[in-house]
Amino acid sequence: MSEHTKGPWHRINSNNGTQFVMHEGGKDFTDVCDDTSVVCHITTNNHPNAFEDARLIAAAPELLEALEDCLYSLGDEFNLPGDVKEAARSALAKAKGDNQ
Repeated sequence: MSEHTKGPWHRINSNNGTQFVMHEGGKDFTDVCDDTSVVCHITTNNHPNAFEDARLIAAAPELLEALEDCLYSLGDEFNLPGDVKEAARSALAKAKGDNQ
């Protein structure tokens, strides 16, 4: 698996609506001051989907692991449609930076 900040990640809503995605070391909003706990933050200024985007980003480590597990455990024995298998492999490459 590619190197990234260890999960799990979770979303925190600040008082002004800014969404923070924290890794397991940051448990609440008081940890936002510790930059090492923040994976990313999304301001709500001109960003109407900040909550939904932060929720998706927070799920990223688990989604990556689940997709890897599904794709590799099925292997070639399970007959997935080629476009489905290619889409899964492409998404994994994108997440890992292998398609740069």
